[in-house]
Amino acid sequence: MKQLLLLLAIIMAWMCLSAANKRRVYSIAETRIFTDTCVVYGPLGHEPYSAIELRLSVNEPRRLQTGSSPAWFEVHCGKLRFIARKYSPVSDNIHDGSTIKINVYSADTLIESADARGVKLNGAQNSYLLEWNDSSDTLHVYTGSERLHHVLSAPVNAPAGSDSLSLIVTGEASVSVLVTEEKDVPRQKRLAGLPSDSLDVLVARNLFNFPDGIYRYLDRAADPSIARPGGRYTLAVTTVPGTPGTHAIYYVDGAEVESQFWHTGMLKGFLRATPFKNQYDLEWYDSHGNPIPGGADSYAVTDAIAATLTLTFPSLDGATIRFARTSKP
Repeated sequence: MKQLLLLLAIIMAWMCLSAANKRRVYSIAETRIFTDTCVVYGPLGHEPYSAIELRLSVNEPRRLQTGSSPAWFEVHCGKLRFIARKYSPVSDNIHDGSTIKINVYSADTLIESADARGVKLNGAQNSYLLEWNDSSDTLHVYTGSERLHHVLSAPVNAPAGSDSLSLIVTGEASVSVLVTEEKDVPRQKRLAGLPSDSLDVLVARNLFNFPDGIYRYLDRAADPSIARPGGRYTLAVTTVPGTPGTHAIYYVDGAEVESQFWHTGMLKGFLRATPFKNQYDLEWYDSHGNPIPGGADSYAVTDAIAATLTLTFPSLDGATIRFARTSKP
């Protein structure tokens, strides 16, 4: 039993870490009716989309005799246009050959077309999954009423995470699920930051204007059972080019947890200016390279006279870490 509990704890910890790196946004999680409506959702994040999932039914105004239905829906995100529309090849009262035709566009260019698989017609709810796996340049489409079936693959790039998504309904649709998912980027790539030689140049020339600079670990106030120290870090803080008020925090030295992973120049977080002088919103990656849980409440304070940088984490019982500014790493 103890081994089983330990295994479950390990699995849950892994799931929590994975969830920290990949975001799923439920824009619709209960049945809603849309009629001739364009629904726009805000940016997902920094990384490309890895999936867009829908479950809906399009309500036919009348029995389709032949041709394309006057009721249909479209997903529009960046250059991606995904259209699902009922189509009947012939008018036949005995055999209904109707299907749902899937068309995938890049901007206004039709890239791929196929009939949906495993779907039900006449107002039934069907699921649609648009997915980009390891590669962000190939779209895989799955459909189905009870389980998903692969329909097509098309050379369509994943939309950028900053691209808003529109669900466009012509006619009437009953939508019960709309989920977007951000691509999971390996932490090594996500925290790549600056090449160590670029950071070395900054350090050697001391090209920093406060609050930018080299900071050494000074002290901390935290419950070690809640906020375990990752090391006595030395950090470099420097303004992000073209983004006044935003400063990147780079790792220089001092990691004690996962020290084999961290190397000079890797990204440790960001400071983003607030309306209050010397106070910043803080984005911080822990010793494992994951965002701090509840990190949206984290903040930093600089003190030019004392030459200190103080990081505070309310979600970790108010833990604080202080760093002292120095001219040398």
